[in-house]
Amino acid sequence: MLTRHGGALQLDKALLDQPNEIRKAIQTVLSDSNYKKNAERLAKILEDQPNKPKDVVLKHCDFAVKFGDLKTLNSEGRNLNTLQFYSVDIVLSALVSFFVVLLVILLLLICAFRKCSRLLSSEKRKVD
Repeated sequence: MLTRHGGALQLDKALLDQPNEIRKAIQTVLSDSNYKKNAERLAKILEDQPNKPKDVVLKHCDFAVKFGDLKTLNSEGRNLNTLQFYSVDIVLSALVSFFVVLLVILLLLICAFRKCSRLLSSEKRKVD
């Protein structure tokens, strides 16, 4: 997270056995003031966030204690069987439709090819 926001420098794990690379990275972070500014900015953002994670957890726990298990919040999707959950029937019907269309196109092409070959062969016979 710090690397993404410009508050730290990320090293490749292959470079961890090279002390010069580690030293160079540490010196870069310590000498460049942008890293410090970005890290301080991110710290302020995390400190002043509107909903603290601790408060959110406490609110959810308090809600659960007050109201218990609410059946109205349970998703109906949890009652689906495997075929319904993964939409196997829809996928199979789509595949069958695709192959039927492909077969019709293939048959039309075969018929067109046969007609063309018959016309060409009949023209050859007339010429001879």
